[in-house]
Amino acid sequence: MGIDASLFCLCRRVRLFLGKPVRNSWDDIIYFAYAHPSIPKHSQSREMSGALWKIFAEHAGHQLQVIYDSQLEYDEMWEPPGSPATIGGDEPGDIEFDDYLAGWPEDDFADYPSNGWDVSKLGYLACFRCRERLCLGQAVRDADGRVVFFHRAGPEAPANSRQPVLNRAVWRFLARHSTHEIPIIVGPPYDRDIDGYVEIGGQRPDDLSFDDYLTNWPG
Repeated sequence: MGIDASLFCLCRRVRLFLGKPVRNSWDDIIYFAYAHPSIPKHSQSREMSGALWKIFAEHAGHQLQVIYDSQLEYDEMWEPPGSPATIGGDEPGDIEFDDYLAGWPEDDFADYPSNGWDVSKLGYLACFRCRERLCLGQAVRDADGRVVFFHRAGPEAPANSRQPVLNRAVWRFLARHSTHEIPIIVGPPYDRDIDGYVEIGGQRPDDLSFDDYLTNWPG
């Protein structure tokens, strides 16, 4: 266990408190956890996972970063003109999980034709430093082009935050790329020169399957 970590969007409008990094004997970060045994792991928490996937949608095109409270970058996040809202926090300006997730239509992918949503583009998490990417699925966009949510697999599949394998892979991606800048990309991989990156959950010869990525991962 160690110092506290938070996921920030570098637009400085939102923060998701992640708790403490759990490390292995080689000092690699395995996952993030709240320091209380009765609280479920983030990948098993509807509140944490739902909030994470909603942040991905609301901040598509932005860059996320896991930052520790010992870093200079952490202090920079609180400089004027204002502090980021903490999702799940209880300070003035924060947003409770219930309020943040209320009315979010992540479960309604099957309704996209009748709602006029555009699903023509895919979304990705990427790490430029490590040359890895993870497909978030179709970027479901409204008539104004705003991403409402991401959905991977067909209309019959549950929401991404309710897909255990995909959801765990996303949480592991955050841990493996801790402190790296992680852009949320919407569009073809070649638009941002990530087409040659190793894809987690991909099917090309150099990609890494979800089974291999998550084998023996305790998060």
